[in-house]
Amino acid sequence: MREAIDAIELGCMDRREHGFFKFDGKTIHVRNAGANFEAVKGTLRAIVNSNNIKEIRLLAHADCGAMKLVNSVLKEKKEFSDKVGSGLMEKINEVLIDQFRGIRFDSVEELCRKNNELQAEKLRAAFPGITITRGDEPVDVQKVTDTGSGHEHHSLYILKPSTKTYAGMIGGNQFDAYVLQAMSIEELKPDIAIALLLGQRSITLVAQSAEEFMTVRNDMNSLKVSPNIPSGLKETMTMVKVYKLPSKIM
Repeated sequence: MREAIDAIELGCMDRREHGFFKFDGKTIHVRNAGANFEAVKGTLRAIVNSNNIKEIRLLAHADCGAMKLVNSVLKEKKEFSDKVGSGLMEKINEVLIDQFRGIRFDSVEELCRKNNELQAEKLRAAFPGITITRGDEPVDVQKVTDTGSGHEHHSLYILKPSTKTYAGMIGGNQFDAYVLQAMSIEELKPDIAIALLLGQRSITLVAQSAEEFMTVRNDMNSLKVSPNIPSGLKETMTMVKVYKLPSKIM
């Protein structure tokens, strides 16, 4: 019998974070760009409402690509609307960048520390009856020695929140994969755009069970008609078979 879920880990999509998650059968994982509460608050609330969650552990990390994007927009005044479209850039501002306006920082390193503090504050405000834990410093992913195959570009995997290991769901070298996990593809579209800005070149949507297959296929179709996903990238989208999906539906 499956153990009752009693904890959530909110982390970043960065491939170097895989080894910092807890896989005890009772912890469910939610991931996006920057371990950012605002982007996945719907998913977090749904999990809390349907489980007896006692703790939410925050895994914001150092050397974060999402924080580098925030720095590029706020400090360097760079524009990215031409790459992802004005509508989606507005959404990226809304769920990620705007929360840092008015916060003083002098470097990406300092911004990562501010993010670690800010996301914990937001979690405590949203879930006052749940223990929120974080490290005194962001997770130091720069110490990770297993960095995949050495390829310049890595795959982006989109999964529903799960307690399962990434090696089991993704296969191959998990450190070649960036991972997004939320219940809704709509929640993740700004994060997918951020992943594209950070250099991802392929997207794989993962169905973890036969029951998830139709939902995930609809998610894939939704992305394929999105005007902000480059046509060349749409051609690389695939559906992977995991956990013995019945062959008749593949």
